[in-house]
Amino acid sequence: MNKREQLQEEWKSKFCQQVRAGNKKHVLNIFQRCGKTPVTLKILKELGLLNKKILISYPDNKILSSWGNAMEKFNISLSNVTFTNTASLKKYSNEKWDVYIQDECSDFSEEEEKHIKKLYESEYVLALSGTISKESEERLRALGLRILIKYSNEEAIGDGLIADYSIEVVTVPLSEIKNLKDSKKRNISEKKKYDNYSYVMTKLRNEGKNTMFLALQRNRILQGSHAKLLKLKLLLNNYSKERILIFTGLIKMAEQLGIPTFHSKSKDATVFDRFIKREFSHMAVAKIGESGVSFPSLDRVILSSFTYDEEATSQIISRCMMLDYEGKTAKITILCSTEEAEIKKLKKTLSDFNENKIIWK
Repeated sequence: MNKREQLQEEWKSKFCQQVRAGNKKHVLNIFQRCGKTPVTLKILKELGLLNKKILISYPDNKILSSWGNAMEKFNISLSNVTFTNTASLKKYSNEKWDVYIQDECSDFSEEEEKHIKKLYESEYVLALSGTISKESEERLRALGLRILIKYSNEEAIGDGLIADYSIEVVTVPLSEIKNLKDSKKRNISEKKKYDNYSYVMTKLRNEGKNTMFLALQRNRILQGSHAKLLKLKLLLNNYSKERILIFTGLIKMAEQLGIPTFHSKSKDATVFDRFIKREFSHMAVAKIGESGVSFPSLDRVILSSFTYDEEATSQIISRCMMLDYEGKTAKITILCSTEEAEIKKLKKTLSDFNENKIIWK
């Protein structure tokens, strides 16, 4: 029995002990690629729940394949299981379930929370994640669930289950080229347009008014930054021999890179699987593939944009932490503008990572 299997047995035993003591609803916060899906199946088998009425939800449809692979590996058939995307929980929340399994439990909207709260009334609840922030932990606690098992990325690295990592932050000044339009259809640079939004947002805040819409518009400038696009193309040229997955915030940004892309509007649905099969070395995705998917033999992950969500960033970073060979260090490159607001946002996003492994350039 290897280290991963030993840990899964320990986690299974700990959960089952709690159930036998009368506590049947818990959160398993186990870092990616360490076995939260297999340990869940082992728990169901140990407690004799495989023939019960089970609902499993997930935020990304790609996660479904990991359940299928795990069930095949352990020769387990869940005849009474229903799988559903979190966005479709409304269809099932009024039914009575024996077991509710919430995969990636930190990823749900306020609207979805209403249905999740009902499903937490099931007799058995397993909420799963590999990256739970303090905010998400408090949110789950408010819904009646607490973390029973917590296994971090640093623990997984120490135990030799995943690769170590290094993060380089490449700062990029916004472009002064007048390639955008202002509200009066005049040519304007992305730097000037960003500053205009910042000025109005400061004014509105001082007046006690809401700035959310303007913040979203300003963030789209960062996501689609021409300066970041040029830097990204340069990095891809410099790292031409590496196998790289690029995460962008906008489809337009992904498609301007001149490499295979995959997103919600992709005409070629085979691109994703072809990249996994190593038919080409560079692929860009837009708001997809962040969770529940393993990408073998990645040398580097590049983020051209990010959110305040530490969990989403952890999910992305973990995409290249598969331990493909001994001594591997996963390389993560993040593009960040030199704007104070984005730098502050990134520092908050990376707050749970080891600062000694982060280099700012």
